[in-house]
Amino acid sequence: MNEKASLLDQLRIDRPPPEPASTGRRRGATGLVIGIAVIVLAAGGAVAYWKISQAEAIPVQEAVARAITSSSTGAPVVGSLLDASGYVVALRDATVSANAVYKVKEMRVNQGDSVKAGQVI
Repeated sequence: MNEKASLLDQLRIDRPPPEPASTGRRRGATGLVIGIAVIVLAAGGAVAYWKISQAEAIPVQEAVARAITSSSTGAPVVGSLLDASGYVVALRDATVSANAVYKVKEMRVNQGDSVKAGQVI
């Protein structure tokens, strides 16, 4: 059994002795710093709220809307206030085709012409 015990002792890992338990002063100091920061932030928020609540109200100016009138007649101006230039684009295009083969004798509309419902083309 001595041989086995000596073999097991050779396999043992040498570890350094454990460090003594900390006294907790470092953890306490961190908590103290965090506590002071929370108190300072809360005090700053309270001061800011108090200053905002003590501020005087800003006076509001009122404006009355009036219709635009003609300088000569005094009557309200009727018409467009904004004129813009541009072009109109169709919302959808339609392609006309037939399912059967026919010979076209006459075309009454050209490509791009506007057509109405029921119009013979």
